Amino acid sequence: GDENYIWDAFVSYQILFFLANSGMRTGELMKVKRKDIQFIKVDQIKQKHKQLICLVQVHPSTKTGAREVNAMGGEFAKRVKDKSKFKRLDDFLFCHLDGSQFTTKQFNKWFKKMIEFTDENKRWGKKFVPYSLRHFYATTRLQNGTSMIALCNNMGVTEPYLRKHYSHFL
Repeated sequence: GDENYIWDAFVSYQILFFLANSGMRTGELMKVKRKDIQFIKVDQIKQKHKQLICLVQVHPSTKTGAREVNAMGGEFAKRVKDKSKFKRLDDFLFCHLDGSQFTTKQFNKWFKKMIEFTDENKRWGKKFVPYSLRHFYATTRLQNGTSMIALCNNMGVTEPYLRKHYSHFL
């Protein structure tokens, strides 16, 4: 593809991994601007590398309103932030080469391309959608002992919702 296609593929790939490590909804992430994210390096216990996490201020107009998300995998957002030529605080973090906002619909198309390329739907016998990344995040966090209260606050859901949808992991 051309330069725009390659950039959008790169951004979509980073979005995929960021969503899988943050529990954010796609629509919430598409509204994040550069001013809304803060990166923090954390020393990993018994590991030689440092993990980059970030705090994301979710826009108040989203489904559950304003909240702060503590996201692992900050390196995925930082890659886009560092490579983008749009550096103003009010610029969208995940944007196209022309600076326009990446949309949920556009990411959905890229997600479908990635799933088709890897043949994950056939391999797992179910249809993956971008929201599957949110479920992956919640499941992984519960399996790794994250408290329900912290997970609910991070994802913007209630404890009854979490129990209803993930009780088999509790």
